[in-house]
Amino acid sequence: MELKLSSPQDCIGDFTYNFIWQHKGARLNPTETIPSQLGTSYSYEAVVEALKSGEDVHIKGDVGTRLGSSLGVNLVYFGGNGKELPEVGSIVVDGNAGSHLGLSMLSGAIYVKGEVTEPLGNVVQVGSDLDGYKKFVSITWVLHHPEERPINTILAPNEFKDGA
Repeated sequence: MELKLSSPQDCIGDFTYNFIWQHKGARLNPTETIPSQLGTSYSYEAVVEALKSGEDVHIKGDVGTRLGSSLGVNLVYFGGNGKELPEVGSIVVDGNAGSHLGLSMLSGAIYVKGEVTEPLGNVVQVGSDLDGYKKFVSITWVLHHPEERPINTILAPNEFKDGA
């Protein structure tokens, strides 16, 4: 899936739809088209469903806040079990990303070519396997998947020592 944005939009790939259980759809309707797309008309829900099915989402342009919130979580509110979705897709941004990137994220990866505004969510930057991009993964995922640590080396200022 590829989106081209003319201006940054919040909550793309947000599995909670901006905490829909609190606002009951008043702040974000999952079936609404994400604004400022050029040549496509994907909804917030279409992006989340693509990620859930293992498809990567490529975004050309800058994105707003809460990119990939709860990425990879099988949310109980939507009938899930609250656990990790292990085969979730990744988000690749050819631009900058707003704050709270990866908030409550559990699996998958977020790649950003430009700058990322702090604070971040539940993510750490690791060595990237995509040239020219910063790669972010869930710190929870790193702790639960020790076999992946050699491939996903945590970068400074964070460090992994003494098994934690």
